[in-house]
Amino acid sequence: MNFAKQKKLPSFLNDFYYKAFLQEVKELQETSIYDIRKKLIILLVYYTGIRTREMRNLIFDDIKEDREQYIFKISGKCSQERLVSIKKVFIGNLMQKFLDKRKAMLCQSPFLFQLKNLNQPPNICINLKPILKKLNCMQPRGNMLHLLRHSFASFVYRESRDILLTQKALGHANISNTQIYIHMNSDVYEKVSSFF
Repeated sequence: MNFAKQKKLPSFLNDFYYKAFLQEVKELQETSIYDIRKKLIILLVYYTGIRTREMRNLIFDDIKEDREQYIFKISGKCSQERLVSIKKVFIGNLMQKFLDKRKAMLCQSPFLFQLKNLNQPPNICINLKPILKKLNCMQPRGNMLHLLRHSFASFVYRESRDILLTQKALGHANISNTQIYIHMNSDVYEKVSSFF
């Protein structure tokens, strides 16, 4: 039997490790503004699934808040815009601490995560290996922030079973890009086989 060569599935954290990862992130130190920035970035990707490039390009005008949540206007691939939100209970104190320290540095950049007075997006490169190593769940490839995007997508799909919701959450223009998350969840095949 010949199977067509398939794309490799991206690395992602299963439910157990995804939740354990969050607990480890919550324990990260908040000594310097760089520690706080790193923790905030990780939490934003964890809870929203945004791309690193989208994170880099966040400016203050892209952030709105209401009583219970922050709403971020994301400029995705091909200038496609979408909104993502995160409950204040998850990042509110950390966000305020970051903004206070950033203001004390007299940083005037319009880019949220830029800590220099530059009118350009910051470099964001966060290696998750120390956390993953501690959890004993290093991935064969992809131990950077994008691993969290794949894990977020897989989690959203597993919880909702809604491929369109997952597509919208990720900002995919084409649903075929989102369908890989169906393949990453083997219980779909078990469910189909249970029909017979």
